[in-house]
Amino acid sequence: HICCDCKKSFCSLCSVLQENLRRCTTCHLLKGTAFQRPQLMRLRVKDLRQYLTLRNINTDTCREKADLVDLVLCHQGVESEDDPDTPSLQSHPLYSPPPSTDEPTSPLSALSPTQGEPISRSNSSESTNQ
Repeated sequence: HICCDCKKSFCSLCSVLQENLRRCTTCHLLKGTAFQRPQLMRLRVKDLRQYLTLRNINTDTCREKADLVDLVLCHQGVESEDDPDTPSLQSHPLYSPPPSTDEPTSPLSALSPTQGEPISRSNSSESTNQ
């Protein structure tokens, strides 16, 4: 079974079916706290670390339980924010090709005036000499 929160696979003994959605016991445990700081502080450090590890969040810098709780609270809504960022990142490369198409045009336009300028200068210098 796949947990609907962390998207990891678990056996039926390590997951809970609730509202037609299957969650691993770790996500189910944290979901039960409603992500309220006092309830999160009552959980075991092992469970907090497991929750963060399932979401690929590094916990090496956490020295105290409060640090883990802070990380849980900071990353609580990150999954929903990742999706809108992806299309915006994909749209940025579309802006880089137009400048590259302008570059070949500018050397061609630069050649035309330089060819015309010496002719006009030579004509003007000849007319001043006469």
